[in-house]
Amino acid sequence: MKKIWLILLIVINIYSCVEEENYLYEGNSILAFSSEEATAEFAHDEVLEKTIMVTIQLIGQQQTTAIIANIKLDESNITSSEKKINFPSIVSIPANSSSTNFEITIYPNKFEDQEKVIATFQIEANGTNQESGVNLSKFTLNIKKLPVPDCNKDFTPYSGDYSITTGDSFGYSWSWDGRNNLPLQLDPNIINRLSSTNFYGWTDSQPVFFELSCTDNTINVIPIVGYTTSGGYTFDITGGSGTYTSQGEINVTYQCLDSTDGDFTITETYTKTGGICTVNIAQFALPYIIQTGDSFGYSWDWDGRADFTLITDPDTPLLLSNTNFYGWENTQPVFFELSCTTDVVTVVPINGYTTPGGYIFDITGGIGTYTPQGEINVTYQCSHPTDGNFTITEVYAR
Repeated sequence: MKKIWLILLIVINIYSCVEEENYLYEGNSILAFSSEEATAEFAHDEVLEKTIMVTIQLIGQQQTTAIIANIKLDESNITSSEKKINFPSIVSIPANSSSTNFEITIYPNKFEDQEKVIATFQIEANGTNQESGVNLSKFTLNIKKLPVPDCNKDFTPYSGDYSITTGDSFGYSWSWDGRNNLPLQLDPNIINRLSSTNFYGWTDSQPVFFELSCTDNTINVIPIVGYTTSGGYTFDITGGSGTYTSQGEINVTYQCLDSTDGDFTITETYTKTGGICTVNIAQFALPYIIQTGDSFGYSWDWDGRADFTLITDPDTPLLLSNTNFYGWENTQPVFFELSCTTDVVTVVPINGYTTPGGYIFDITGGIGTYTPQGEINVTYQCSHPTDGNFTITEVYAR
């Protein structure tokens, strides 16, 4: 008898669980945008179209048939005839699925200078209870065409790796364990805006932004509402200020606000690895007239030709190479590097440099000078088992 009651009790429990699960899924599902808002900014001269990917989520039980949803522009200061944006009017969530994506395409060349557009999209679908999810079923896209920059200053040298020291008004500070490979990134559209994804010690975190002034050495912090740390702490960055130097040191104080902690500040010092270099290597990657000589007494001027080009290196910013060394056209290259702080040139050593005729020697180093006008004078130190030590000197001139 006890066994019969035990079996009956198990059946009742199983039935109760099934009933509870069914109860959880009673009622219509709702559709919602996975995010409420997005922003698209583009430069004043940008012409290529941009695409914003939007996700629609099914909240509730998956359906055995596809859900067809209408997407409409609920509120906007764009008229349909302007064709500044494009999006599908109908999307489908496949059967037994919980989401779908669609694209909003923006055409920057259709916008006026400094034009701002706010476009709010609405979901409409049959068979879903949109009334209960009305706040979730709207998506706002903020579009802005940026003005012509008020300066032509090149801020490219400020992007790259930095060492960072961090502190706050609560009394905490640290130097990131001496690391000097934490990057600041230059915005592709705003020429003087930098971002850091290593804010306050949170590596690969939500970025913070600040802009370097075009007219002086001051900095403005871009406010962020609801900045969220990797641990879930949320606060507002209400603004901030700082300074920067031509040598690559940046000091920024972020003004912050939390509902519990109140007002506080986070201050960071970014020191550029290797400093800032103002040498424009591209101005040296041009055709030259070359004069060559060596310590054996040979010399020539390459018959006055002015089409020998020095080549830049994509990975080493101040490195140049010459594939016409010592009169051997299109041969094994030699390399030298321009100093960023002086007019000195340093030759890169090569073991076993081989000429087209099979003569092998070592380039052990070398030194030279360069001028802002583009004249480079390089002496290569060489060594050969039979010929001993000797030099090859070349002058590259415009």
